[in-house]
Amino acid sequence: MRRRLGRGDIDDVVASHSVFRGALPRQIDAALAGLAGGFFDAARLPAPPNMPTIREFQFDEGIAALGWLRERLAAHGSKSAGGRQSS
Repeated sequence: MRRRLGRGDIDDVVASHSVFRGALPRQIDAALAGLAGGFFDAARLPAPPNMPTIREFQFDEGIAALGWLRERLAAHGSKSAGGRQSS
């Protein structure tokens, strides 16, 4: 599986980008989930004739965003979910 959205730790990316400054962990998680969903939604559409590989690229980006979200949830656990504990 290819990982295209960048290399390195997602928390380093978040810490270094001004768009996330002041964001709560659950807001960052929501942004990553939305990013992944947007890529997966686009990937399900037919490819334009002049861009035959765009849907594979979008799917791969969705996988990468989902991987970042999984990393955050594994590292931060319930803190990313707003402090809620699952029962």
